[in-house]
Amino acid sequence: MSEQLRAVVVNRSTTKPLALKTSEFPAGEEYIKIMEPSQVEGAGVAEVKVTLLSADSKTIMQAILLADAVKRLNKRPRLVLVATYLPYGRQDRVCEKGESFSLEVVGKMIESAYDYIETVDVHSAVSKNVFSSSLSKYDEDVYNKYYMKLEKNSTVQKTKLDICENVDIVVPDNGAVDRAGRLAQHTGYISETIKLNKRRIDGKIILSTDDRFIERIKNGKNFVISDDICDGGGTFIVAANFIKTYNPNAEITLILSHGIFSQGLDFLFDFYKTIYVLSNDYNNRRVANAMNMDKSD
Repeated sequence: MSEQLRAVVVNRSTTKPLALKTSEFPAGEEYIKIMEPSQVEGAGVAEVKVTLLSADSKTIMQAILLADAVKRLNKRPRLVLVATYLPYGRQDRVCEKGESFSLEVVGKMIESAYDYIETVDVHSAVSKNVFSSSLSKYDEDVYNKYYMKLEKNSTVQKTKLDICENVDIVVPDNGAVDRAGRLAQHTGYISETIKLNKRRIDGKIILSTDDRFIERIKNGKNFVISDDICDGGGTFIVAANFIKTYNPNAEITLILSHGIFSQGLDFLFDFYKTIYVLSNDYNNRRVANAMNMDKSD
């Protein structure tokens, strides 16, 4: 059974795990086999739902091969891919000449295999457009969900968002404007969000903001930054450092939908008192990996 992928068969009245075997050929190609073909055969099978526990290239290929294996046994079932983190959502445009449009390439592969895709908090409107024919469900109401609450030298807690009343919401870049608005609505926040202006000069992130926001940063105490994805965390470190430049005693909370945490967590805790990330299988794995990375350093 794959550690990165899970599948269930939905009949008219039951839902059962689909027994799978995964391996690699010597050259590195993926192999997948449905161990009990009778689970998929028959008119009573309504749906096969495949969940990505890790949205890496290996698991995506396994999911595409599994869809083909199902169709060869039974063309009736609806094929659903559940991807909490939408694969290749980060590369949602060609930023520089010579790059590929990775999201579109992978999107075509997935759409050729699956009828419907379910995901959470897609990275941008581009993602919605790429998967327009199959993106049946994408949950944007993330602030009512359960989160993992992460703090330095503390155990992970599963909880609802606990945001104090006297807080300022900070928007780190243009891509987070809509998300900050949804957080403000969820918390009943009535003040104007603090908008940071982000530029890149020679690969370096430069932030600025209006004078009226500088005064609010100087006089504030608790700040919240919310976004969908934290990969290495560069933008969030620069944003937190920007706040602390004007207010060294600021306490900052980071709220995320997807925590990749490719550089670990410890260095983020140098700037953030608390990090919230949605509680699901994908983020559970990523948080565990990041903690193991920190321990090995």
